[in-house]
Amino acid sequence: MTAGESNIITFPAPSYFGDCPRCGRNDGYLNDGAEHWFICRRHRVKWYLGSNLFSAWRALSDAEAWAQAAELATYTAIAARYRGTLPAGVKDSEP
Repeated sequence: MTAGESNIITFPAPSYFGDCPRCGRNDGYLNDGAEHWFICRRHRVKWYLGSNLFSAWRALSDAEAWAQAAELATYTAIAARYRGTLPAGVKDSEP
């Protein structure tokens, strides 16, 4: 991966996999082994989605896997918000 590239996979529809309870958004997910964690970089939080649901973790190089695990270690685990439970004033259709 070169400078400026991201290892984050983002999803177009907010809330499908849960969102940050503070801002109602997510920045995609990172893997820790086969575990998938969605994140909000702005608020430095993560929420667990599941294990081995997406196969992308299998294609990561050792360096990429270690980098994702190291980044996840800097986030606080929380419970996500799901559609219908976004903060007041935040709409699902907002970018």
